[in-house]
This record gives sequence, C-alpha cells and structure tokens, in this order.
Amino acid sequence: MQTATGIKREQKKVRLGTRKEFPTDSQARRRLNDIIFHTESSSPVPETMTFGELAERWRVSEGPTLTKPTFDRYAMVLRTWLLPFWKDRTIQSVTRNGIQLFLNGKAGTFSKSSIRSMRLVLQMTLSFAHLNGWISTYPCVKIKTPRITNESRTVKRAEMTEQQKLNISARLAEPYSTLVVLLTRIPVRIEEAIGIKEIDLAGHVLTICRVVYEGKVYDLQPNEQRKIPIMDMELLARLRKLGEGRKWVFQSRNGTPVNPCNARRRFLKPAATELGITLCGWPRFPPQPDN
Repeated sequence: MQTATGIKREQKKVRLGTRKEFPTDSQARRRLNDIIFHTESSSPVPETMTFGELAERWRVSEGPTLTKPTFDRYAMVLRTWLLPFWKDRTIQSVTRNGIQLFLNGKAGTFSKSSIRSMRLVLQMTLSFAHLNGWISTYPCVKIKTPRITNESRTVKRAEMTEQQKLNISARLAEPYSTLVVLLTRIPVRIEEAIGIKEIDLAGHVLTICRVVYEGKVYDLQPNEQRKIPIMDMELLARLRKLGEGRKWVFQSRNGTPVNPCNARRRFLKPAATELGITLCGWPRFPPQPDN
C-alpha cells in the first residue's frame, strides 16, 4: 500500500481454492506463489485519503515554496469554496467528470475569475497527489471554465483617466505622490511598489525583487523577479531622490516600507474625495494601455 511516507505491507487473507482444485500441498503452494508474484509486481494500491487530508499535506509541503500573498489566496479558495464540498471525499473517487460538474454548478453563483481560482487549486492539489503516487490517474485533464457565469459578483473597477490620477498625485506629499505616479505609469502592484529599494534601479531598468505583504518582506526567487524598463526620466529621478540614503524608496517615518492601508485611508481617499473622484483603493491605478 502506498502511503504518504512510503510503501507499507498489509496482511491479506486469500482463498486459494478447494481440495478438488488443488489436491496436493505443492499445487496449493504454487498457486500461492503466483498470487504473491502478481501482487508484488503491480503498482502499490494507494491508501484511502480524503481530499481534506490531501489539502493539509499540500499546505505543509508546498505552502513554504509560495509567496505569502499567493499562498493566502490559494488557502482561502480551499477553505471557503473547495473543502465544504470535497473535504470528506476520498481522492481516489475524484473524477474529471465530477470536477467539471462541480465547476458547472458554481457558474450561477460565482464569477469566472473565482471559478478559475477553484480550478487552479484543484489542479495543484490533485497534481501533488498524483506526483506522490497517492492517485494513479490525474483527473484534471482539460477541465474547462463554464462559458456563462455570474458576472454580477465581479468587482466593478472605478475607471479613471491618467490626468485624474496625476491630479490626485499633485495633492499628496511624498512619498505618496511619487507612489501614485509609479503605479499609474508602470505595471506594478502596490505590494511590489512599496518593496522597492534604490539598489533595484539600474540605469533605466527597475527589478522587482520582493513584495511587502501585511508588514512583512518576502524576497522573490530569481525566476519570479521581473525587470521593468522605465523611460520616464522624471519618474526615474523622483525614485532615485526618494531612495537616496534610505533603505526603502517609499519609506515611513519609522524606517519601514509605507503601510498601504494607512496611506489609502489617511491620504489617498481624502485627496480623491476633494477632487470628486470615486476611488476604492490602490489597485485602481493600473497603467493606461498604449494607443
């Protein structure tokens, strides 16, 4: 039997046959040897494992290899959407058809992005089980997202022009003014932006080396890092000036990266309100697409 820690043997009673079928001990023993040979030459039978147990093993094994924001998102999908349905089911009973029907059944309640998240986490956990030999067949082959989903649950973005974003920036003190300009003009997330150091700027290239999430700094692996060209000379000069002699480009008074939640509540939203601009938070500053 294949277990999480290796292969273990279990005793099993086998009926060889009747005295009429095997009149001598040597014939019965040959039959027993045949059964043992075929049993040991085949693949070990996976132990009975529930999806809830698999999710916990995946969390312990694979969680430390992911960044904290990414892992928290996957853990939320597992805890909120997947485990209530799959927790007590054995992973051997999970089929492609069952997964597809599960996602189809969520289409009337969830948005397409949420269903894609469910599909992704199912793929990761069941692939983990397959690679460890706990299931013989990977069931997530060619799973599709339903075409029609509940898009009423999709978050509606407050669209702003670049000029509106720059008007907000003009009302803010540093380092928040430059932070808004950075988020407006290059494709970075707020967690990446507040983790920038002056040494990450080389010439006209910014290397995203880390993220700051819930006050903690997480270094990215080399294959996760990104290099972003900055051809805006004014922005580049502002970034270098802010980072000169300091650990962080966007640094708080106590020497840590700025807190995006506090900054949004205390500075960003009041400035937007004064200008009559609807604003939900930092993610509303995506770069404008090129014409």
